[in-house]
Amino acid sequence: MITTKKFEEVPIEKLRWICPSEYLPFKTSDEIEPLKEIIGQDRAVEAIKMGLAIESEGYNIFVAGLSGADRIPTIQQLLEQTKKSNDAPRLIFAACTF
Repeated sequence: MITTKKFEEVPIEKLRWICPSEYLPFKTSDEIEPLKEIIGQDRAVEAIKMGLAIESEGYNIFVAGLSGADRIPTIQQLLEQTKKSNDAPRLIFAACTF
């Protein structure tokens, strides 16, 4: 005879963590300025900047990552930061999701 273990049920309020309001130094998000820098992707940002610095034709930057990882907004932000006067590069966006 196979016996199965029964586990105590976890209450719903313990299934997720809620950040205590005293941890945040503001009352609403209207009180804070949006970040201008990209956080948590230092290697990726440096690689993209290096690719954007190449001024020869025929080079591509391949960006891959998980869905919801904000790949395209990150690229757009970096392009805005490195935009040149009148000779903008020809861009083709292709999203690759894993």
